[in-house]
Amino acid sequence: ELADDVTKFLQATVDHCILGLKILNQLVDELNIPTTGRTLTQHRKTSVSFRDVCLLKVFQLGLTTLKQLQTRSITAEPQQEAAIGEQALSLTVRCLSFDFIGTNPDESTEDVGTIQAPTSWRPLLQDP
Repeated sequence: ELADDVTKFLQATVDHCILGLKILNQLVDELNIPTTGRTLTQHRKTSVSFRDVCLLKVFQLGLTTLKQLQTRSITAEPQQEAAIGEQALSLTVRCLSFDFIGTNPDESTEDVGTIQAPTSWRPLLQDP
């Protein structure tokens, strides 16, 4: 499973953690934004599958990493801590900004400040 493999990677070294978080950020972006070469239907199938199988676990990895930084469970240089914090926070924001309902809003539209997260996420969002 993706989340289990990534968790092992993130725990290897601090540099692995930073790189792994960067990869996860890119992955969430890739699966959220339609790309040329794939039809919208193909994109939605892939995106929905990722959302249903992996996205919650990826979000939890971001939150866990932030908690580890907060409790000083990660031993790193200040620059590395900042990079981990930036990547983990970025990952959690990307997960929360994911197009859960498949509307694919235009980037030029205003952010309304609401999240269309699945109901299964409610306990985690209410008590992270």
